[in-house]
Amino acid sequence: MFTISLNHLQGEVNYTITTLEGRIVKQENNVIKSNINVDLSKEGNGVYFVKINTESTSTVYKLIKQ
Repeated sequence: MFTISLNHLQGEVNYTITTLEGRIVKQENNVIKSNINVDLSKEGNGVYFVKINTESTSTVYKLIKQ
């Protein structure tokens, strides 16, 4: 379980969590919450990518589940 903090982002926020192979694990558009709790307990260990898009930026974070 982890939390994505969106406090510093403004405007339309979208996020996607994918596996290393590109499979979408979770995706949400037009997020209005300041924090998103994500549960990956049903997913296997490995590398995941969290991509956060706003109207003006796109950022990708690497997450390693062990």
